[in-house]
Amino acid sequence: MIFAIVAVLLSIAGAFYQDPLLWTSPVWRWGGAILNSIGVLGAVLGIRTMVSIKSE
Repeated sequence: MIFAIVAVLLSIAGAFYQDPLLWTSPVWRWGGAILNSIGVLGAVLGIRTMVSIKSE
């Protein structure tokens, strides 16, 4: 799971430091970064929920 989060964080960071010509349009560049950010947030919230349920 940690590997997946690191991989997604690298892809989010790529939207900021890679050449903009790698994307067909800025919409795809920023849309992908936003979508991946939502995925990371969902994964973190899911892990936090699982941990809190197990600790009860």
